[in-house]
Amino acid sequence: MHLVDDTFSESEIYSHQLLRRKRGFPLYDPEPQPVPEEYQKCGVAIGDVGRITPEGSFDFFFNIYLEADHPINNNDVPENFSPLQRYKSRDLYDRPYPPGSHVSTSSVQRQDAGPSNFPGGLFIFKCRAPQGAVLALPDGSHLQKLRHLESLRTYAAAHAESWFKYVNGPRGRGFDGSLYLVTGWEKAPTWGIASFHSVDDSLQLSFTPAAADSRYRWTGNPAETKDHNLSSTDEPTWNQTTFVHGLSISLGRGIWTRLFETVQISETDAESRLGRGPTSFASSSQGSSLLSRVLGFFSKKTTTGESDEGENVVLADFPSISQA
Repeated sequence: MHLVDDTFSESEIYSHQLLRRKRGFPLYDPEPQPVPEEYQKCGVAIGDVGRITPEGSFDFFFNIYLEADHPINNNDVPENFSPLQRYKSRDLYDRPYPPGSHVSTSSVQRQDAGPSNFPGGLFIFKCRAPQGAVLALPDGSHLQKLRHLESLRTYAAAHAESWFKYVNGPRGRGFDGSLYLVTGWEKAPTWGIASFHSVDDSLQLSFTPAAADSRYRWTGNPAETKDHNLSSTDEPTWNQTTFVHGLSISLGRGIWTRLFETVQISETDAESRLGRGPTSFASSSQGSSLLSRVLGFFSKKTTTGESDEGENVVLADFPSISQA
């Protein structure tokens, strides 16, 4: 078991633990980013290019399937941007998860009657020491993944250089990690997140609706908790992204040197402990993603060789099969 401690952020503790459940990369902050305004309606979409922030949210830059002047891209795209032809519906895999579902580490066991009592039922979890995490889904969730990825791989390899120039130029991220091209998502209208670590005894966590307004609340300590609820009059909005799937995109050092003149390589304390992800050669700087750090926790050695040093664009599935 990989143990976490107080030197990990809340988002790292949660994402590191739920990554083992093989549902995708867990976002600690499922909320869609506030701009562009049109983006808030649906949240993360297949074809989005972005990064995962240290806070555990998806930082959206642009979508490869939309025209530059689409309200979501808002004419804020890389130089010479041309969208990729949209995928066909037959290439999508869809799976609904029923109301009352949950995702948890093996240290968290459900004690209530289960999904049959939802919507409106109670979540009760018995948690074993020393650590664990759980995602509760009062209204269920929906998974959508793109199965045909070859056109995305070809497109990403052809345009990766311009994407990194855009992110570090007009978008000003000072970014030296991996970009991520979304190939799938899992979304929910409501959710509750809880994680705990370094505890000595078992504990009980409950996620229950309040009698006054039916909004769910967590009870139980010690645990870090957060939630997203709807009022009794709200229509469910499926824009909360709990897990993402995609391709990680990174550049060899030769490309970095040519594009940005210098490459800064250093090790922070956190980076030394976690290790590097399989596709990231650069340091854990302000621009590096949470995903590369969390995936690096599972990596036994750093990738080296031609793909790291040379004039290459490196593509890989994230989370990788061995890590997710």
